[in-house]
Amino acid sequence: MLRHGLIATLLLAGCAVMAQTPPCLIVYGHGRNLGSEAENLAWDRLNLRFNQQVAASLDAAGRRVVPMLLRVGSSDLAATLEAVLGEAQRQGCELVVDTAVFADDANAALVLRLRVHPLLPALGPRAGARLPRVGEAIYTSQRDFDFSPRVLERLKLDQLAQEMTAAYLADTAAKP
Repeated sequence: MLRHGLIATLLLAGCAVMAQTPPCLIVYGHGRNLGSEAENLAWDRLNLRFNQQVAASLDAAGRRVVPMLLRVGSSDLAATLEAVLGEAQRQGCELVVDTAVFADDANAALVLRLRVHPLLPALGPRAGARLPRVGEAIYTSQRDFDFSPRVLERLKLDQLAQEMTAAYLADTAAKP
């Protein structure tokens, strides 16, 4: 009887620790504008900075984050999606925070975007063995700027990433 009580106590303690560990968020960043090698490197740097600051802000707020970044020149999107979802499944993530810095050439705009998507269970008869799927965005924050050298020089990317992340955290805290 003492042995069963000890096992039950250990199981309950393990469940309490698991309940205190927040689910992780995949903070996935990517670029869109494919250009020369130097241009791609510049976009990668902008996306990395934005992605890292969003991840750091979420981490500082007590969220468990797994940052991932797709370089501008990456072309195998199916493999990338599989890698992101596989990592999300391994880490027990429930959300994907999608960060992006890109040029919207049609509107001559520089765009900073943060979108949050839930990870949903796979569908079908063998769903347990399959990767989760990405749901529709549950939160989007986007800032558009004139796309000019002057704006790029003055862009406070770290501050904007912190503000956009703080707005997301405030939005989620306000929801029941």
